[in-house]
Amino acid sequence: FADTESKEEVLRILNLMFPNMRTGINKVAEQCLASLVFHAEFLRNELPRDRAIFDTFLFTQAGVIEKLSQYVTTANDGSILVTGVPPHVAQLSMQEEVRKD
Repeated sequence: FADTESKEEVLRILNLMFPNMRTGINKVAEQCLASLVFHAEFLRNELPRDRAIFDTFLFTQAGVIEKLSQYVTTANDGSILVTGVPPHVAQLSMQEEVRKD
């Protein structure tokens, strides 16, 4: 986070979005929230309006997505180790290609 204010805002919204979140999984919840914010326009355009996601604080409170989008980045800050495509996914893709042949 860029500053204490942004961190506090994200934590406040995390608690509203995931009220039963267990201690110790904040990083996972942050990633989930960031993904929802990053993909909000896509979700609005592609999912039916009756999906439960649209009844959450994130989508019902005006300005929340816009505010959080200031903090979302696709840059790796080093807090998560990015390893690429898992080996089993690559192997399944190769098996699919062999099966097609």
